[in-house]
Amino acid sequence: MNPEDLLAQLRNLDTPAELSWWPPALGWWILASLVLAGIIGFIWMTIRDYRNGAAARDAKVSIEQAHDAYLDREPSAASRATFLQEVNAILKRLAARYQGSEEVAGLTGMAWRSYLAEVATELNATELEPFVSAIYEAQPQIDVDEVMFSLDILVDQIRRASRA
Repeated sequence: MNPEDLLAQLRNLDTPAELSWWPPALGWWILASLVLAGIIGFIWMTIRDYRNGAAARDAKVSIEQAHDAYLDREPSAASRATFLQEVNAILKRLAARYQGSEEVAGLTGMAWRSYLAEVATELNATELEPFVSAIYEAQPQIDVDEVMFSLDILVDQIRRASRA
């Protein structure tokens, strides 16, 4: 027997069929479902957060408009008083929108200050003073730039307090 004859009698090896990528295994379906649910949840939360922030964005625009109107007027104690009354009304509307009007609408004086101090813990009593007593003064002695800084923090904190 010739070894070449023996080799000639052997069949070629069958190679397995190529693996198909479709349909994927169950684990891939589960992973894809979880990723899709995560993406949909993220988009939904982002849209909800954006919509809930509309009142805060409107308040910031109104505050900027009040500030621009203050800058257009002749600088005086009366114009500072008008500015303070305008921004205080904007803050109350914003707080009523996020916290509920029955809870915030009637707050004045020290109760309003307590509410603001509770919401914006990083502001001290001196920074909150213009929103408490200075709005009732005919000639308030305030720095409008400091008030604008405090207002920015207050608007953000009132919005955050509503999410807590």
